[in-house]
Amino acid sequence: MDNESIDLNELLTEKEQPPVNEKALKRNTVCLGIGTAFILYYMFKAFVLRVSGIFQMQITIVWLALQLVYRNRLIKAPRTLQTRNIGITNAFMTFIVIVVLFCTNVLPEIMEAHSSRFYGIQKKWFAMHSGADLSGLPETVPDNVTDYTLKGVPSYLQGTGSFRVSFRCSDDVLAGYEAEYAAKAMYSFGLDEVKKHKYKAKEPSPRAESSAEEDRSFIVAYDEDFWQQHRKGAVVYVTAASHDMKRQHNSMAIINRKDGMAEFIRFG
Repeated sequence: MDNESIDLNELLTEKEQPPVNEKALKRNTVCLGIGTAFILYYMFKAFVLRVSGIFQMQITIVWLALQLVYRNRLIKAPRTLQTRNIGITNAFMTFIVIVVLFCTNVLPEIMEAHSSRFYGIQKKWFAMHSGADLSGLPETVPDNVTDYTLKGVPSYLQGTGSFRVSFRCSDDVLAGYEAEYAAKAMYSFGLDEVKKHKYKAKEPSPRAESSAEEDRSFIVAYDEDFWQQHRKGAVVYVTAASHDMKRQHNSMAIINRKDGMAEFIRFG
C-alpha cells in the first residue's frame, strides 16, 4: 500500500517531534565560534608571523569538523543513542585538543621568514612574546632587498635566544647604516677577527656590562651561511654587550659595503 511507504516522521506533529537540546546546541555554537577564531589566529601566525601554526591549525580543523557533525545530529536526531555517543566523543576530543594546543603553545616558536613584507609586525611580535629588547635593530627594512632572511629563536630553559635579519641592498642604504651604527658603537672590528662566534675585546668599554673586569669576551651570533666567502671586509659594530658569558645579551650590526651585505643581530 502507498500509505506504508510514507515516512512515519512526516505523520508526527510539531509537538510530537523530539525537542532539541538547546543547551547542547548553544555550547556547540560557542565551540564553532572559538574554533573558527583559532583557525584564523593560527593562519595569521603561519602565513604572516612565519612561526609554527600549521599543526595547530590542522588539529583545530579536525576538531571543528567534529563539531559540525555533532551539530547536525543535535538538530536532526537530538535524543538518539548515536547522538549521545557523538557527544561523548566530542567532549573527549575537546579535552585532547585543549591539551595539545596548550603544550604546543608552551614550547618555543621559531620565527623564520624570507620576505621583508611583514618585518615590522614580526619584530614587534617577537619582542612582545620573548621579552627581547630589539630597539637596536632597524625599525624598517628598505625596499628591493635580496637574499633576505629573518630568524627569531626565543630563549628557552638554558638556551639563549636570538633575533637576526640579513639581506643585500644598495650602497646608499649601507652607507646610512654604517654611519648610524659606527656613531653609537662601543666596539668595532672585522668579522674575520671573530673565532668560533666569540670575540675578545682588547679593552673593555665602560658602556659594556661585565661580570669581571678581566672578562672581555662576548658572542657574535652571525649567520655563517650568509657570510660564507664574505667575512673579509665585513665590519662588526657592537651597540650593546655583556661580557658575562653565562648571561649574554648583545646587539650589533655587521656591514660589508664592498659586497653590499648587512646583518642586524640581537643575542640574549
